[in-house]
Amino acid sequence: MIHMAKILIIDDEEIIRLSLSDILTDYGYEVITASDGTKGLQLCRDTMPEVVLLDQRMPGISGIETLQGIRALDQDAQVVFITGHAEVNVAVEAIKHGAYDFLVKPVRPDRLLTTIARAIERLRLERQNRELLIQQSKMAAMGEMIGFITHQWKQPLNAIGLIAQDIEDTHQYGQMDTAYLKTSVGEIMGQVTFMSKTMDDFRDFFRPSKQSAIFDAVRAVEDTLSLLSEHIKKSGIDIILNKGDSEGLFYLRGHPNEFKQVLLNIINNARDAILSQASEAGGIPQGRQGKISIALSKLNRHILIAITDNGGGIAEDMAEKLFDPYFTTKGPQKGTGIGLYISKVIIENRMHGGINVRNSDGGAVFTLDLPDAGVEGEV
Repeated sequence: MIHMAKILIIDDEEIIRLSLSDILTDYGYEVITASDGTKGLQLCRDTMPEVVLLDQRMPGISGIETLQGIRALDQDAQVVFITGHAEVNVAVEAIKHGAYDFLVKPVRPDRLLTTIARAIERLRLERQNRELLIQQSKMAAMGEMIGFITHQWKQPLNAIGLIAQDIEDTHQYGQMDTAYLKTSVGEIMGQVTFMSKTMDDFRDFFRPSKQSAIFDAVRAVEDTLSLLSEHIKKSGIDIILNKGDSEGLFYLRGHPNEFKQVLLNIINNARDAILSQASEAGGIPQGRQGKISIALSKLNRHILIAITDNGGGIAEDMAEKLFDPYFTTKGPQKGTGIGLYISKVIIENRMHGGINVRNSDGGAVFTLDLPDAGVEGEV
């Protein structure tokens, strides 16, 4: 409901905080207030408001500096500047830094409520568009995943076919007994169970995540690798998972399937880079195995996940554009250009972390820096 949105007011004048709070509270909004930018940033971090009303002139850090801090904490929050007549130029500058709009003192109640309503509507549309992009990214990945499943099913289907032929031959030569039949049925059911698990993994991966939750990052990585590892290994690429010294203690907050989608995007890109380099060289050079490694570690209150490959790295002129929407290094026939952009949206906007890439030792290193949900005391 629009009237239940959370509004943060940051202003050093108590009378302004109280008057704005009274208007918004009467209209049904949940209101939080702070008297300066430092306290406001802390409240923004703790409460994640939809809209922030921000005064330009405050003791300590300025309104522009506070705005930059808010944008670093939460890309979603709609920031509305409150300014005097002589400071309108400053408010316009704030819009260039990502503010949604500005209000001039004294703030008229009708103008305040209209601006807040529009800001919340803009936030709703931005989130809706992002959801559509995330689902578009999943659909783009689905065709490739079906290819992976086809590869993973070939071996068990062949095994079942051979067992069936052997049963027929054994019966024909009169060698069928209870022990043989029991063994053969057990082998068939083992292959069927493997195939069923593959389909369950596929179904779970593409099921939309409705609620944010605390989940085990190691389990999420392992689930993703269970879908990819066989196909990647057949490409001549080894996958190495290093869980560090804190196995089972890597807890994240977010939508698990969206996090797996990030891993899928990065791992697939690493695979493509290795195969592209091998193709240009006429194949992976003898004695040089393609390799993708995933390492989890902790630093203070953060969980770091580094995904490293030896696919030749990223050209400097492309590195800055890598997370831009619809930018791809693979060409229009092979890439949509939304995978890494969606990964950035999921990590930064949905999980309030960071994602970056750098070159190292003949390849690329993607690092996910995420808040440690284990410190919340909810696991």
